[in-house]
Amino acid sequence: IGTMRDLGDPLGVNLALADREDRDDPVPRVLPAGAAFYRQGRYGRFVGRPVADGDALCAGIRRAAADPRVHWIKLVATGIIDFRKGAVTSPPQFSPGELKAAVDLAHDLGKRVAAHCSGTEGVRAAVEAGADTIEHGYFIDRAAVDLLCRKHLAWTPTFAPVHVQWRHALVCGWDAPARDRLR
Repeated sequence: IGTMRDLGDPLGVNLALADREDRDDPVPRVLPAGAAFYRQGRYGRFVGRPVADGDALCAGIRRAAADPRVHWIKLVATGIIDFRKGAVTSPPQFSPGELKAAVDLAHDLGKRVAAHCSGTEGVRAAVEAGADTIEHGYFIDRAAVDLLCRKHLAWTPTFAPVHVQWRHALVCGWDAPARDRLR
């Protein structure tokens, strides 16, 4: 592995690894985001830091972008998925206007934006806001996939965690309908 992208670490380990690039260590080059940004009280604590509103989000992006080790801004645009229902069951974390302002600011500051999102509504909002990549993107419809293709966006679907849950459904507590949705 020569280069890896790390898109969310509230403790700064990914930034510390980026500091090691100038050393003569066999450590891969790290393109970190630092901490991701998520809406206070919502999903995302394990990858980032909470923001109360769009203004706080933009202030956080300015602070993050000032760190030369930060290559990406990661926005947690939607919450977690519900495998039992086969859907994202909560609304997007940021309004379309907040997402657009955040993405525009990050781009103005020379940073690319990775959007952690799933569900057609969340993916569409992130794409329309101008995000550079879609991370996860579970439970999207064909129209959302077509939109990603038309915009030439990278989609990182992270199949491995879902595959493990499908493969070991009983151990994970999934019933047959949930296992079918995981498939």
